[in-house]
Amino acid sequence: MPHAATTEEATLRGLHGLLSLAPESRQDDLLDQLPSDVSAVLYTRPHDVLNLAHERLHSYPYKDVPPYWRACYEEAAIACARSIVEKQLAQRKFESGGTRNDWIDNVVWRLDMALIMTGATCRRQTIDMAMSAIGQFLDAVQNRQPEDPNAFRQGDSHNHINEHNHELLRPAKRRRLSNQGSRQKELTSVSQSWPTAKIRHPPLKHPIQRADNLSLPSFQKHFNENNNARDHPNPLIVSRAISHWPALDPETPERNWNNPQYLLKRTLGGRRLVPIEIGRSYTDEDWGQKIVRVSEFVENWMLDHPTAEADDESDEGLPKHHREVAYLAQHDLFAQIPALRNDISIPDYCYSSPPQRQNSSNRPTKEVEDDASDSADEPLLNAWFGPANTISPAHTDPHHNVFAQVVGYKYVRLFGPSQHERMYPRGVGDDGVDMGNTSQVDVGEAMRVLEGWDWDDGKVDDSDMGSDDDFERRFPLHEGAEYVEAVIGPGECLYIPEGWWHYVRSLSPSFSVSFWWN
Repeated sequence: MPHAATTEEATLRGLHGLLSLAPESRQDDLLDQLPSDVSAVLYTRPHDVLNLAHERLHSYPYKDVPPYWRACYEEAAIACARSIVEKQLAQRKFESGGTRNDWIDNVVWRLDMALIMTGATCRRQTIDMAMSAIGQFLDAVQNRQPEDPNAFRQGDSHNHINEHNHELLRPAKRRRLSNQGSRQKELTSVSQSWPTAKIRHPPLKHPIQRADNLSLPSFQKHFNENNNARDHPNPLIVSRAISHWPALDPETPERNWNNPQYLLKRTLGGRRLVPIEIGRSYTDEDWGQKIVRVSEFVENWMLDHPTAEADDESDEGLPKHHREVAYLAQHDLFAQIPALRNDISIPDYCYSSPPQRQNSSNRPTKEVEDDASDSADEPLLNAWFGPANTISPAHTDPHHNVFAQVVGYKYVRLFGPSQHERMYPRGVGDDGVDMGNTSQVDVGEAMRVLEGWDWDDGKVDDSDMGSDDDFERRFPLHEGAEYVEAVIGPGECLYIPEGWWHYVRSLSPSFSVSFWWN
């Protein structure tokens, strides 16, 4: 006699149905452009096709990747995920109980890699709905008491990826959990707030202008008065402009981004993948990138990373991630995880009309001219999430920016477009990449040499001033660079005008959202 389907089984069958949806005509047209030997095995050998598509994506500069290889990667990833779910449906006794989660990890890995590697321009809706179904499955398992922890056996989890393939295609090793109850217990044992220790910042000699809860007309008025005509318009910090966001509102603590448990829940128990930067700054030689699960990033860098500085000797015995700085920087997290997008809203200020700045010799000769936001109707959103001591080196953006601080504190120093020559733009590198919007000047080093401020000691030390003849020889004009500065905290928005140089350093674990608009 057929058994009655459990909620978990019904949800899993729904997930399988989503992953079985046929491609739309646009993707079909792209898949038709694949080599015939590839398209012939797309659904019979999806893991091999996924590996091949991964190689092809890395064979071209990003902007030159043929669209059909992106479409191929998406479709192969979905086919791989579907095959994993099919095995679960064929082998599981859903009426039993507990579960090991490796199959969920693998499905999420395949789908998130498709989002990150391709932007999912063809199958985003399918992937979003599949992630939602996985969340419903996890909720169904969590909401009942497991009876048989061996019902979902570890041996049924599989990974068809060959050993020689690129590491980004292989789910990272992680601590095994005996069942869903164990995973839930682990999540609830995570701290309900980020570390609160804050790095000392220098005295603020040239503070950025501040305002309180400005209306849109009042913000627009800022463009028309009280501005330095040379660098008009000027930066502005607005407090209480985003206090109504669920991510900040004390009346919605269950959605507060200051709670690590909430972010883990919104990312399927921390299973979702995110790209992070490894290294102090993207201008450093040892800087790199990797893709990790949210749970790994939270555990290794957000909750278990020293805020206070250590000397070199005490650093040596620490795990490697303690000696590294990691940063989820300039990532469209909210398109990837729509549930987090619902916790924020676009500030009204992004619909203001700032004055157009005329091109001049004081501005970089080339910025990101072909950026999508040049013609976008809505602002571009990016997430900035990391521990203390993350650094964005001094650079300019070709957009106006409302930089909203949700969690933690950041020190910012801004230089107007008129200071262009004093910032020593990098220009085109040996690799052909135009870095003209990034300064050669390490502002942190400049603060030590020119002002005596030492970030490591958290104090002014006059003995450091003028101690680096090489710095002053390389950047003789920077000493006279005019700037404004501030520390921004939760609930504050910093307006950064187009073309202004900005250096940003986190003083504590921090979560920020930037809104670019033109």
